[in-house]
Amino acid sequence: MPLRIDKKGTEESSQNEKAKSRLVLRVCLVILFLAILHIGSEQTGLKGFRGNALFPASTSSALVWKSSSSSSSSSSQQKEVILDLVDDEQEYIKWLVEEREKVSNVTEIKTPIKVLYRAMAGLGHQLLRLSSAYHLLTIYQIPLIWPTANPVCGGTIFTIYEHLIGKGPLFVDLPYLKEKNSYHMEIIALPLRFPKLEFVNETELSEEERQELVRGINLNNEIPGYSHAVGDVWDMDLPRFQEMDFYNKFQTDYQMYHQLMLLFEHKHRTKINEIHEKTRFSSHTVFALHIRTGNGETGDFEKKSRGIKNLEQWTETVIELLCDYRERNSPLFDKKPLMIFVGTDTGSIVPKLQNISSTLCQIPIVSADQAYPEEGKSVSFLQKYDNDEKCLQGWENMFMDMYFFTKANTVVTGSYSSFTQAAPMSFVMHRAKKNGMLNDNSHPHLFCELNRYGNRMDCFQDFENWLRRNAVKYFGNMSSPEQRIRQELPFPNWRIKSISINKLFAKTLLREPADSKKPSSSSTNRMTFQEWMALNEIATTNNTKNNMKKKKNA
Repeated sequence: MPLRIDKKGTEESSQNEKAKSRLVLRVCLVILFLAILHIGSEQTGLKGFRGNALFPASTSSALVWKSSSSSSSSSSQQKEVILDLVDDEQEYIKWLVEEREKVSNVTEIKTPIKVLYRAMAGLGHQLLRLSSAYHLLTIYQIPLIWPTANPVCGGTIFTIYEHLIGKGPLFVDLPYLKEKNSYHMEIIALPLRFPKLEFVNETELSEEERQELVRGINLNNEIPGYSHAVGDVWDMDLPRFQEMDFYNKFQTDYQMYHQLMLLFEHKHRTKINEIHEKTRFSSHTVFALHIRTGNGETGDFEKKSRGIKNLEQWTETVIELLCDYRERNSPLFDKKPLMIFVGTDTGSIVPKLQNISSTLCQIPIVSADQAYPEEGKSVSFLQKYDNDEKCLQGWENMFMDMYFFTKANTVVTGSYSSFTQAAPMSFVMHRAKKNGMLNDNSHPHLFCELNRYGNRMDCFQDFENWLRRNAVKYFGNMSSPEQRIRQELPFPNWRIKSISINKLFAKTLLREPADSKKPSSSSTNRMTFQEWMALNEIATTNNTKNNMKKKKNA
């Protein structure tokens, strides 16, 4: 039967559609009106709901949220969640341990170059420089690095990392991670003045060249081409680093620190489980508080005035600040109450903090059970010990604190330290990428700095804001000065005086192409910075002109 169209029915349906459209329009107007009211209430301080957490309106002792970077990074946050580093950490640990055993049991050289990193000074100092070595090896695709150390414990122990993470290298090339592996990262251009190096085919070398081949490289303490991000040099270089996505160093840092912490966890699992159970770590929102007083340390520590002058007053003020913080942000701690995990070089600090907290607001203060140095006896790597076991235990204690700092929700520093700017900052910044996706009852992941009076806390959730000293949240007395900071995080820096990378790899299989204009099949044959700038000179000039026009018009 043919379909008959009823004209009356068509008119009725058309009227119904118009009615629905009018209803939808009314609903949209109501929603828009409510949204405007909500924005207005935020601006006038009637409500303190900012971003993903309940924060009070700005006062002399309140947390202020600056949301300039949150909206623009929502897409990258989604990508970060999907492309997280490891889906199953236990399987990853198993793979790491098995592969390290395989490599360690092989006597002949499997790789073209064997790189050993020999460190000095304290744990944070060592790890930050190890991260530079790791980054250098990702650039030139050297698959393994063997961490060792200059003599510690009075000059008798050379293998501190065997005690901490077991025997074997760290993997720069991690086939387990596949496309997530920083070893296969893409860099638009090499850091300025970093040579274009690629592996040559050994069979194509002359007999004389093969006899002279260098297969072992020693990296001692400072890494050629890398330095701290400090001063006017950094201010000038920062735009270039941002353009290059920091040469993927944040990614390689996290990959290395993650590997280190998993290996430490595997070797010291019993002790870690004991601390977890005793502190009920996973049942709390943990703020990891680092208090580095020096404990009698002189030399470089004293020269840089890194200690806390009035420790008694400072500790009391800090607990008052954190008590106030918890009270003003109580909804964030409903499901998981606030707990403070303390890492310090001065054992007497912990009971003092506990006593103050029990009097003021009963925030639990915990630490990993350990034997601290005596009062006035520093934790300097130069400290001599009566026996090696006592020394090894001291290093294990330091690494244990760092491990639990990487597990904390938020890291809080009493003064600037390479200890917190190593793995703890890398981990918390990695998690902070997901802040915009947390529910309203979860505390965001932050890296926070307390000032020398203990009455102000400035917090960051990404590296670029931290490098620019642009806090996204701050709490306390804002008329008080912020923490006096030194950025210990190292980056490629062509201005520093150091041996060249060419010299470092001289007579190895890693060499500059004979004809730099000839394209190479090697994936390490990337453009130099000068080549990249030449290709982008016109675009850069146009962008600068456009920005100047916008500023002038504004």
